[in-house]
Amino acid sequence: MLYPVLPVFLTQTLKASGSIVGVVDGFAQATQNIVQGFSGTLSDKLQKRKSIALAGYLLAAIAKPLMGLSTVWQGVFGARLLDRLAPARAPRRAMRSSRHLSMK
Repeated sequence: MLYPVLPVFLTQTLKASGSIVGVVDGFAQATQNIVQGFSGTLSDKLQKRKSIALAGYLLAAIAKPLMGLSTVWQGVFGARLLDRLAPARAPRRAMRSSRHLSMK
């Protein structure tokens, strides 16, 4: 629910320009794409999928309130990057697929 109102929060409340909204979202998406590759490789190598997924959820849980508490767009930028550093998706998918394969 947070992400649909984030551009409005940035432009109306924090008085950021539209280009700043693009920069924040662009860097967040790039960070997510890079981290997903690394977290997937790391979880395969270490076989610690649950720990990596839980760390990702913890980072996301910390980052979301920080976005709302930000008083400048740079704070939202940092919190959004922290949220996208959460490497939970690749290890979570691997846990699901390994559980599914073991049920066959």
